[in-house]
Amino acid sequence: MTKIANYLLKKEIFKEKYSLKFFYIIIILAIMISFFYNIQTVQASDRKISILYFNNVTQQSGWDWLSKGLTDILIDDLSQVDVLVYSSHQEIEDLYHKYDLSPISAEIDKSLLVQFSENLNAEVIFFGDFYLSSPSNLNLSLKLS
Repeated sequence: MTKIANYLLKKEIFKEKYSLKFFYIIIILAIMISFFYNIQTVQASDRKISILYFNNVTQQSGWDWLSKGLTDILIDDLSQVDVLVYSSHQEIEDLYHKYDLSPISAEIDKSLLVQFSENLNAEVIFFGDFYLSSPSNLNLSLKLS
């Protein structure tokens, strides 16, 4: 590393007349990087994400709480990410009431997804099921629309 620094000093890169140019180049690069980063952040936040309730297909009512619970956990975790826009708990709840759907076992078909997407103004919708593959293994099937 010192060989490189010595070479640059000999070539007058770090001498007074070049140090100002070097400083300007660093400032311009920093501005460009922050500009492109801000554009990416704005583009990322243009997409709204919605997470619907998960269907309980375990055949056991003791697991019903997990239908809303999984959605609540995912929404709470996503709320920690500043660049994402997501549907609130209340928006999801209101949507299920509007279409008179059960949060525990609503079958979501393609036409219903289109209506949900329009009502929530969401580009991406997650939904799915959960089931027990064995008494001690809970599996989650996540779908994306």
